[in-house]
Amino acid sequence: MWRHIQLEIAKYGRKLTEKGFVCGHGGNISVKVNENIYITRRGASLEDISIRDIVQIPLKHESEADKYASSEAPVHREIYIKTDYKAIIHAHPPYTIAVSYFFNEIEPLEIEAAIKMGSIKVIEGKSGTRELGTKIVDNLGPCNAVIVRGHGVFATGSNLEEAYRATCNVEKNCRQKYLTELLKSTGLKFIKPMEI
Repeated sequence: MWRHIQLEIAKYGRKLTEKGFVCGHGGNISVKVNENIYITRRGASLEDISIRDIVQIPLKHESEADKYASSEAPVHREIYIKTDYKAIIHAHPPYTIAVSYFFNEIEPLEIEAAIKMGSIKVIEGKSGTRELGTKIVDNLGPCNAVIVRGHGVFATGSNLEEAYRATCNVEKNCRQKYLTELLKSTGLKFIKPMEI
């Protein structure tokens, strides 16, 4: 079980790095198994995760191990306690961070995405706090993700694949929002598509 968790976290750490959603020591990944959380170590590089870069902490209370876990561990813990999700990814995708400074929510532009995902909320809060975790839970919608202004995205899922897909969907929609706003600023007329 432990080896499988390490391999899964390493796999998605590499994927996030390859997509440019994290770099250096940014971002963190966790999974919940029973009464424990397995989370990346404080300062770990998601590009090169090894077994010593994953810390096991209790789900329901702090422990001595928390000092080695990512500084966002309190956020992850609060989300797990208040939801049924089993995986969380926190990443810093560039378009997501850029548009977070200008909007309080991102409405998907693709019709199918708008129907399935709904809007993506942009919130504010102090990183690494239980209060931020509560705000994230309160603003999660069908998209399974929330943007923290200037800080990045927290995406959730029943497994890491779902959390990764949610991260990708948020960045795709933020990129489309950025490009649309850029084109509108040139004076081009925005033509809303007819309903399908």
